[in-house]
Amino acid sequence: MNKVKVIILTHHHVPFGSSGEEFESYYTKRLKPLVTSLYKAPHFSILLHCSGVLLEWIEKHHPELFMLLEELINRKQIELLGGGYYEPVFPLLSVTDKIGQIELLTTYIRKHFGKRPRGCWLPGMFWEQNYASVLNTCGIDYAFVHYDQFLHTRNDESINHIFITEDQGKLSTLFPVKPIGSCDEAIAYLDKYKTIVKKGEREDQILSLLINLESVGPEDTYIDEVERGFDSLFAYISKESECFDLTLPIKYLKQDVKAVKTYLTGVNPRQSLVKYPEANDIYGKMIYVHTLVNQLRGDKARKKNAREELWKAQGIDMFYMDSSRGIQNRMLRKAVYKSLLEAERITREKGVFIPSILTFDFNLDGKPEYVIQGNEISCCISQKGASVFELDYFPVATNYTDTFRLQEEGGTRSYKRTSFVEYLCPAGSSLHEILSDSQNRNRFLGDEWFTEETVSRSQNSIGFSTDGIKTKPFGTIEVKKQYSLKKNVLTVNYILINRGIESERFTFLPQIEFSFAEFSTRAYQLFVLQGDIKKEHDLDVWEIRNADSVLFKDCVNDVLISIKSVMPFDTWQYQVFEPQSVYQSTCILPVKEVLLTPGEQWETSFQLVFEKL
Repeated sequence: MNKVKVIILTHHHVPFGSSGEEFESYYTKRLKPLVTSLYKAPHFSILLHCSGVLLEWIEKHHPELFMLLEELINRKQIELLGGGYYEPVFPLLSVTDKIGQIELLTTYIRKHFGKRPRGCWLPGMFWEQNYASVLNTCGIDYAFVHYDQFLHTRNDESINHIFITEDQGKLSTLFPVKPIGSCDEAIAYLDKYKTIVKKGEREDQILSLLINLESVGPEDTYIDEVERGFDSLFAYISKESECFDLTLPIKYLKQDVKAVKTYLTGVNPRQSLVKYPEANDIYGKMIYVHTLVNQLRGDKARKKNAREELWKAQGIDMFYMDSSRGIQNRMLRKAVYKSLLEAERITREKGVFIPSILTFDFNLDGKPEYVIQGNEISCCISQKGASVFELDYFPVATNYTDTFRLQEEGGTRSYKRTSFVEYLCPAGSSLHEILSDSQNRNRFLGDEWFTEETVSRSQNSIGFSTDGIKTKPFGTIEVKKQYSLKKNVLTVNYILINRGIESERFTFLPQIEFSFAEFSTRAYQLFVLQGDIKKEHDLDVWEIRNADSVLFKDCVNDVLISIKSVMPFDTWQYQVFEPQSVYQSTCILPVKEVLLTPGEQWETSFQLVFEKL
């Protein structure tokens, strides 16, 4: 039997926005023991990919590893894969951003290790056909694609060779890679493969196995398990040297190998955009900021800085659907929004930027959303509910309406939590009755489409209205809402009109969301102002009475946020935990009791004031 060439691939990444402790833990428990095991086995080689995010952290905190990697590269034991610097979600990016991310990591690797990578890691191992021309443009010869994408025409045992594909006449070589849970599973797979392969098979048989270091064993045994696992794998390949030979792609491609022509249909990662509106909003914001960056002219340094901030926000981690590193991770979302807002702020030329109102389809649903831009605040408003789905405070580059809500079990639609979305409820309803609404007695305006009524660019204000749905509770109440933005103050004015023939008595509650770093006094504090008396409250207090202002101090960013109304008001507040026990945001529900006779109207307003301390 001809020897089967085996490529062992490991992928290493810590999401942008992770804590220093998370980086240190990953380095200590996964990457360091792998390199230690390889260093002890000078006759064995692996293919290694580290994202630019991780390499940058290692350079700063463990530069000694760079020296070790450089020695292993010179010993031809390691080949470093290139790819996107910030582990980007390639299918959702423009061609220019794909190329920019790849070239940024290529430059970093060449600068620090003296060799330009010839291969590319594709985050998620998704393949789309236009990648071929993108990789070719970047000087990348080959990429690794998930094994399953080749199975539509071939069975499992037959995929032991490489493929070639093209786009616009530009070629790229594809290595099918099979994800394997651990080194022990890799040994079992190779042992099984040994019994399948027939004598006389083609000489250039190749197997690429991706070892998943996330599943090496209990947390307290990571270090020992990683090192033991690779020691065992190298020992097995040494024992079966008549069947298997470890190699690297560069060495393998120098042979006269025969690649099979193919075109792949690809895997669609966009399902996360459908399942999670929070992911969809981030994607829309990425496109919005990309448009702003591309419009920059004449200042190459400013454009470069803005583009690099944009790239930080393009990581695939935001579009995974698991709680540990995906869209549900609050701190990762905050890091992404911070970079997007930093990029947007860079595009604003000092002394030239003019507050304005514009439209942009953030949700990518064919209906425009509205953006009220101020020097300090930017407010994004959806026609559905005429509610604020993004509220940015640029002095600290923070979106204070960044929150998350799990899709209901078996639900076909997902509702995103927003600010200034209203409830009309029976008078005297409790907070539990309002939130559960088990008897369908509430009118929730977040499900209603509002009509744009007035736009005043000189006043930086926009008004909306909804006539209501007559079959719903309180459906005869017309609601008018106007947003105005001046400097550091967002004002929301309401007019409610009874268009029915009977009097209506109800509780009016606008919902306001604030997302802080965590649920603790280290992250934020709650104060209530009554006259000249300012009193601190516990964060979990659920009812506040007769407040002139409710104040939140964002202790992380040193920002004071005040909620004011035309008259003293009562309010409910509670914290949003999604999934259970994971803090996402704090919700404020000012309570206004209203009685309207037929044809009568009632007015109120609220102000959000942001101050950098």
